[in-house]
Amino acid sequence: MSNKVMNTNDAPVAKFAEVFVTRNGKRNAMLMCKDFEGKANISTQDVPRMGSVIMGKKPTTVELSFTMTIYKCTEIFDDVVDEFIKTGVMPLLTIQTSNEDPATSVGRSTKVYND
Repeated sequence: MSNKVMNTNDAPVAKFAEVFVTRNGKRNAMLMCKDFEGKANISTQDVPRMGSVIMGKKPTTVELSFTMTIYKCTEIFDDVVDEFIKTGVMPLLTIQTSNEDPATSVGRSTKVYND
């Protein structure tokens, strides 16, 4: 039995992270945020299995969400709130996070949260 453990150097440091927000086709660096957390919650559905009394589970949907603390250095999010107040429609954003810690062997990790 192999005893695999994570190399401590492969824990990425957030100091190398980048965050970008795209709104109305305009991409902006959001280097004034901290404590970013992205989550994915997968919902499942019970599925009867033919020839078995054991019920199976099938992934059916996923809900993506994120939270972050933003420092007041840009008007982007003020514009989003103003637009929602004026129109009643929440503007769509795309958030992209990337991290490439040169001390790790993992390489660049990028996640995109659309709309």
